[in-house]
Amino acid sequence: MLAARQRQAAAAPAASRASGARVKVGNLTPGISTVNLKDALQRWGIMGISHIEKPQGSFGKEAVVHFKKEADAELMLQASGIQVEGRACTVTPMAKVEKASKVDAGSAGSQGGPLAAAETNLMKVVGMKSGSEQQDLITFLRGRGVLGIVEVVARGSTGLVRFQQAEHVKAAVMKADGGIMGREKHKLSLQPIDQAEWLRVLTEQVPLEPRRPRSARRPDMAVIIS
Repeated sequence: MLAARQRQAAAAPAASRASGARVKVGNLTPGISTVNLKDALQRWGIMGISHIEKPQGSFGKEAVVHFKKEADAELMLQASGIQVEGRACTVTPMAKVEKASKVDAGSAGSQGGPLAAAETNLMKVVGMKSGSEQQDLITFLRGRGVLGIVEVVARGSTGLVRFQQAEHVKAAVMKADGGIMGREKHKLSLQPIDQAEWLRVLTEQVPLEPRRPRSARRPDMAVIIS
C-alpha cells in the first residue's frame, strides 16, 4: 500500500507536466537540435518556453515544446507556417489550453490590440510604402532619435520592431508616431503590440513585390541590430 502511494506521489509531477501547456511542432529539419529549435522559435517572438522534447520514432521531424504558461502556448498555436531552417512548421496542440480567463496580466491584449507601451517591448509600424525594406525603417527611426532597437522586420507595408526595454517603445511612439517616411511622404503610425499581434503579422500572407535592385534581401527577413 505504501509502495503504491509512493508511486502515485512520484507520478504526480509527471502528470502535472503532461497536463500542462504543450505544443507539437512538425515538419522540422531532420536532426535539428532542441537548442537550435528554441533559438529559432524565440527569433519569431515565441517566448516562455520551458523545455523541448524530441519524441522517439519521429525521425527528428517533430518536437514537443513545453511552455511555462498556457498563455504562451496559445500564442504558439497561432504560429503555424513559420519558417525554421527553411521549412514551414506545423503546430498542433497537445493539451487543452484555457482561454482568456487564464491569461495573466503580462499577456493582456492577446487578441492583438494595442497595448500600453509600459507592458511590451514590441511595436508595429503601419503605413510604410509596400515593399519597404528593414533598412528603410531603421533609417527612419534612427533619424528621429529612436534608441534600443534589437530587431526589425518588414512585411509589405507593415514593420515590426523589437526593443531592449518597454520604455524604448514609449519613447519611440513619442518621437516618431505620425512621422513622414520616404520620398512618397508616407505617414507612419507606431503602435505598441503584444506577442499575438507580432506573430499574426509575421505569419500572414503578404503580396509579392518586385525585387528592389539595390538589395537581394527578402522583405520578411529580420535584421538583428547589435
